[in-house]
Amino acid sequence: MIFIFSFWFLLFGFIVACSPGHPRRQRIASIALAFLLCVVFLQALGILGPQAIAANATNYTPGLIFILGMVSFGFFAAVLVYQRTSQELTHARAGTAVFAALAGIYLMFTAVDHWWFIRGDEEKTGWASPSAMGVKEVDCDFALVRVEDEVITYRCAHLFVFGKLYAHPFVPWPSYSSGTSAEMKAKHDELMRQP
Repeated sequence: MIFIFSFWFLLFGFIVACSPGHPRRQRIASIALAFLLCVVFLQALGILGPQAIAANATNYTPGLIFILGMVSFGFFAAVLVYQRTSQELTHARAGTAVFAALAGIYLMFTAVDHWWFIRGDEEKTGWASPSAMGVKEVDCDFALVRVEDEVITYRCAHLFVFGKLYAHPFVPWPSYSSGTSAEMKAKHDELMRQP
């Protein structure tokens, strides 16, 4: 839920930043960033994505979320610096800008966390259904997986899976539980040996 709330809070921050009394450039930038936020959110939901997805297609959601977080953090940091020097900083404006900048940092962190999980050989990362594989020690229907030497590291999604049909779906932190499974690795190896 933190992921969705960060989008809502950023949108609220952009609305506050484009209210009357702010410099014209700031209002224009705020409206443009609010539009970018909406586009990224719709793409994450799959509304702006392609109708047919190839098995090896790239999921652009984490990259777009990282860019949105970086630009949002930079924008709200600049707003804080500008308003502090121009004596226009009120408690409400400062609080909104600080929390929106923190939301931008959170979005960057979720993208980096995702990239860290799928690092390395693309043939050894993806998603699986532990319940369909008959794995008893992993209790979920959908999991991001990374095959290692002796075990499979997994992340079971709790709330959201963005780009579920891509080779590397995006599950934002903290809406997953993670762990390792030797049983899943054994089932995986058994499936890979079948003709």
